[in-house]
Parts: sequence; C-alpha cells; structure tokens
Amino acid sequence: MMHQQVQYKGRTKNISITVIDNQEFVFLQDVHDIFPKITVLLNDDNPVKYEMDDKGNRILPLRIKAYLYDILTGYSPDDSDTSANDQGTTTPTLSMEMVTKTKETLLSLLKKLLFFLIISGFQLKSKFFSSTAAASPAGEEASGLLDAFEISSDVVEKEHNITDNDIEELKKMNVEFRDVEKCLCVQQSLSATEMKLFCNVLEKGYGDVKHLTFQNSIGEDTETIKIFSENLKGSTVIFTVTFDAQLRDDEIESVVDILRENEKLEGVFMYGGISDRTAELMANALINKKIVGLLLDAGKVSYNDDEDTQKYKLGLIQNKISDRGAKALAGVLQANEKLSQLSLALNEITSDGIKYIAQALTLHEGLTSLDLSHNKISDDGAIAIAEALKINKSVEYLSLKGNQIGDRGAKAIVEMLSQNTMLKFFHLENNKITNASAKHIEKGLCENKTLSMFWISDNEISNSVFNEMHEKVSQVNKDLSW
Repeated sequence: MMHQQVQYKGRTKNISITVIDNQEFVFLQDVHDIFPKITVLLNDDNPVKYEMDDKGNRILPLRIKAYLYDILTGYSPDDSDTSANDQGTTTPTLSMEMVTKTKETLLSLLKKLLFFLIISGFQLKSKFFSSTAAASPAGEEASGLLDAFEISSDVVEKEHNITDNDIEELKKMNVEFRDVEKCLCVQQSLSATEMKLFCNVLEKGYGDVKHLTFQNSIGEDTETIKIFSENLKGSTVIFTVTFDAQLRDDEIESVVDILRENEKLEGVFMYGGISDRTAELMANALINKKIVGLLLDAGKVSYNDDEDTQKYKLGLIQNKISDRGAKALAGVLQANEKLSQLSLALNEITSDGIKYIAQALTLHEGLTSLDLSHNKISDDGAIAIAEALKINKSVEYLSLKGNQIGDRGAKAIVEMLSQNTMLKFFHLENNKITNASAKHIEKGLCENKTLSMFWISDNEISNSVFNEMHEKVSQVNKDLSW
C-alpha cells in the first residue's frame, strides 16, 4: 500500500493513500485518525487545496491530491504563534498594538500623499487658468480640503472607538489579537470586571474580530459567565467560539443559552469531556432551531463549507457520550432537516443507543454523511442501521469502522447494499467479520452499482479469502475501489 508522509509538531507519520480512477488521494479522515487537530496540509508552505467537483464544491469525503515524494506539513489554528513552530515554519501573530500603529502610519502616509496631490493640482490650475482661478491661495484651499479629509479619517479611526486604554487592559488580561484569523484569544480565566471590559471591546468591533478562543475556562465565577452569555446572545459579529479547556456545568449552560438565542453563530468548538448531560443540554438548544453551520466538536476540528447550501454539521467526536446522549442527539437529527453531516466517532455508544439514531435516520431526508466509527456497536446496532438505510435515500457516506460488528451484522449490511442506491463511501474495517461472511459480501458488492469506495481491512478475514473475494468483485464491479 502507498503512503503519504505527513509531519506535525515534530512527528512524521505515514498516511494511507487511496487510489480512485488511477489517481492518488489522501483522505482527511485518515489524517485525523493520527493527527486529530490538523485543518490544513501544506506543501512547501503553500496550502494544498481540497479536490473540487465540476460545480466548485468540495468533494466528500474531503480529500487532497497525494504527493508521493514530498512530506506534507500539518497546520492547526492552535499552532498560531510568534515563534517558530515544531515544523520550523513561522506563523505570524500580530499584537493589537502593532496593528494600531500600522494603521496610524498608513493613514499618515495617505494624508501626506493627498496633500501633495492637492498642492500639485492647484499649482497647475494657477499656471494654466490664472484668469479664472479662485482668489484664495492654493495652499489655503488645499489646507481646507485636508482638514476635511482629517475629519473624515477621524471618523474612520473612531468607527470602532477603541482607545489606547482598551488595548493596554486587554494586554494585562493576556488577550491576544490574531490578525490573520481575526480572532481574540483569551489565555486565562477572566474576572467579572475583566469580562465587562472584554465584552465592551467586542461591541466596538476591534480589528474586525469574527472569532473567539478561550484557552482556559470562560470566567472565574457565575457573575462572569452571565456577563459573557448576555453579551454573546445579541452579538451579530462573532461567527465562531472555541473552548480549548473542559468547561464547568455553569459554563456549558451559558453556551446553551447563547445557542438558543444567537442566530448568527456558525461554529462552536468544544474540546474534550463532553458527557451525556452536555449532549442533552446541547440537543435541547438545537432541536427546532434554524442555525446554519453549527459545529459542536470535541476531539478534533470539523469543517464548515456549506453556508451556500444552508446546511449544517454536528460533530461530537472523541468524548464520553453513551446511549443516553445518543438518544438526545437522535432527537436533533429527527427535528432538524438541515443537518447534513453527523459525526459521533470515538465515543461509548452501544447498539442500544444506535437504535435511536437508526430510527431518526428513517425520518431524515437531508443527512449525507454519518460517522459512527470507534464506538461499541455490535451486530444488533449494525442491523438497525442497515434496516434504516433501506429506507433512507440521502446518506452517501457511512463509517462503522472500529466497532464490534460480526457476521450477523455483516449479513444485514450486505442485504442493504443490494437495495441501497445512494451510498457511495462505506467504512467497515476493523470489526469482527470472519471468512463466513465473505460470500455474502462478495454478492452484495457485485450487485451494488453506486458504491464508489469500500473499506473492510483489519477484520478476521484471511488473506487468501479476501484476495479471492476481491478478484471476483473487481471483475464484475470495475468502478468500485476497495
């Protein structure tokens, strides 16, 4: 098997390459299996673009062209720093003071340039049209125009009304402005007084900030959390909020309140520790709520590139969600027709919880991607999903890899493949399927004409049986890659 070398924070790993129509690709999901936080891959410091379809939309699952002879470098927004990172590259991070000084310098230069142009214009006017020229000296008229410009520039300067004192106070609170990302990064918990100042700066719109990142808890006490929540509920400028640390219960409830009332918020990233109770709180906030592009993602960064289609994605990856949380999230799936992608990978959901998801799946016509990998799903759960996909006509991507599915579940899945005409990408690797299912799998893959890619490695199927099955399927279904 061919591999793509990817380097991230001093570690270099081999990522499997997938061949489609004689072209080599690297699937981002395979990268995330090893480096969960990577959002962009770089080749010679240039971002590698995702593959697009004829309409300019990213092809799912997300993938990039493979570079067999190069080592790609991974990047995450968390890597932004003024110093060199582990790959030896430097990611620029500008302080708020630097940005302000740069802006002042540019305005000063612009004033001088305008003054020069005005003086030059009046000198030409005096030379060629002296008989009809205005009586006032050129310098006085130019000065008047310049005063008008200065008033106009002051309006621009005061549009956001940020004072030097604001900047100094934010620096004292260890709040960093990342100009490239238009993000304010809060590096420590804030007191109530500090949170009021912070929210005041947000209202002024310093630096056209669109994103917030909290590296620790939101605030020190309930009063601080309330101030944050009340301000964010009505915010129309903040698009995403990232929480790098595990939140307390009162902080989670404040995020839920924000979700209920803020219609502009596109992304919420929560890293680590989302439990069943958290899932229930989030589900209650999301049911019947019209939000575009909402992400609740714990273990890794998700993607939000479907704003034009008015779809959104829900990811609760690598947490502590069990059947109770799955039941609550099934309610979100059933109630929100705009949900296009759902990922509950790397949790603790058993077949009992998956049955709720399967039931909701039969009633949902918009979901295109479902990732249930690395849970505790056994045959009963696989059977429930298989039955649901006989009814569902929208899911194109399904991952059940890394579960506990055996031959009984595999048989039900194969029967579904004989009837389903929508599924294009199907992960079934790393389960407990044996040689006894080989003939059933062979039959299903030969009969299914819409599946593009199928993964079934790392099961309990011997190499000889797998090779024989692979050869027979390849002769009948030549368009299938697996």
